[in-house]
Amino acid sequence: MSDLDRSIEFYRDVLGLELLREKKELSEHHEDLLGVEGASGEFAVMEGNGIKFEMKCLDAPANKNINAMRGPHDVGDDHFCWQVDDIDAKYEEFREKGVEFLGEPESVGTVQSRVAYFYDPDGNVMELVEPE
Repeated sequence: MSDLDRSIEFYRDVLGLELLREKKELSEHHEDLLGVEGASGEFAVMEGNGIKFEMKCLDAPANKNINAMRGPHDVGDDHFCWQVDDIDAKYEEFREKGVEFLGEPESVGTVQSRVAYFYDPDGNVMELVEPE
């Protein structure tokens, strides 16, 4: 995450997660845990819909790819999938909150669901899915 406050706001206000653990500075152990020499920054933990989600915002060392946005076709892509009961309603609700979608909800026969992809504030791909 490039801006932890912005991400907390997005995941709380748009996706409905709750802030479980307030922002805290990374400990000295994170350098070893992450395998990143000189790692420093902050993290927060959010919870909702049966998941716990930890977000990290490292301020050192500098991120060389700060302006790079991976697309769903790029190697290394990953995403979160949020199952909803009414994808059309969530699509409209999220759009009203300024969420950028890659396209409108569509039926995907291979997974017997309707899906729509969108970006979080850092350009991470997210998916809404409504089982048919």
